[in-house]
Amino acid sequence: QQQQQQQQQQQQRALEEQQRRLQQLNLQNQQASPPPRAPGGASASPVQASGQSAQGSTQSKVLTPGRQMDIASNDGRSGATTLPADAPPLISSPPDAAKGEKRVLRVPSHFPTIAEALASARSDDQILLQPGRYRESLTITDKIVEIVGNGNMQHLLIESVEGRPAVEVEGGVLRISNLMIISSAPRAIAVYGGRLVMEDCNVSGAHQGLRVSRRAEATVRRSVLCRCQQHGLYVEEGSTGLVESCSIFENGDHGIVVVSAGASLNISRSMVSYNGGAGLCIDQGASGKIESNDLRNNMHGPCTVGSPSQDIVTVSANLTS
Repeated sequence: QQQQQQQQQQQQRALEEQQRRLQQLNLQNQQASPPPRAPGGASASPVQASGQSAQGSTQSKVLTPGRQMDIASNDGRSGATTLPADAPPLISSPPDAAKGEKRVLRVPSHFPTIAEALASARSDDQILLQPGRYRESLTITDKIVEIVGNGNMQHLLIESVEGRPAVEVEGGVLRISNLMIISSAPRAIAVYGGRLVMEDCNVSGAHQGLRVSRRAEATVRRSVLCRCQQHGLYVEEGSTGLVESCSIFENGDHGIVVVSAGASLNISRSMVSYNGGAGLCIDQGASGKIESNDLRNNMHGPCTVGSPSQDIVTVSANLTS
């Protein structure tokens, strides 16, 4: 009976803390955002101000009691949790910002999933992830957006679903940083247009860690592409890759492949080692600059350049033996 009383007291304190935070959030929103104006200068109706019927207004997401969402714990584990039936609604909306101003959309604080945050993001917004395991496949088409892990990267995992890439860029610009990305699909990250900037990430598990096609661009810095069934990086179809201070290792075939006319790779200060094929393979008229890298300990040598690419590939100052 004493334990039940203690549990009830703890639950009551938790509810009071939720209510206090809700009041603070509402006060901050009121101070930061003046009431919207209807045409002619009059104040908008409460329904319009809340975004429920005014066309083009911001929609506020409300998590009602009884709804499940994936919450990351402090140790990086995640699991479904259900709000108590008598708990007050939790407002889950990004902070208001002037048009054109960068916003920070927090997952799962503002949105339960990364996909929902992406759907609500405007260009130049940042999506900030708390530690957790996010089983999602994300697609970016026409926005300039940033996805950043907040905390220890070992506890920030995006895992693809249904055989799709974990991240797919079809246009726009995506910057990702401080994330672990794993997939069993043909590609963990696929860039089919637009531009990807990846920094301080770890990508593994797919047939190809990162594939860049259709005249897309990829910049990879201080990241790991490892333990893929085929290649860590594959660049083709007139696309360009810039790789700096990265580690590409223990992939089943060549560590990096660059093929087709117009495709190019510039790689420096990186380790490309312990791959099942060559460290790098450049062929079919692709160009490249390979400078100041560690290309040792690959099964089929440090670098293979096909005859159509020999005159447009420069290799210098690398460790090869």
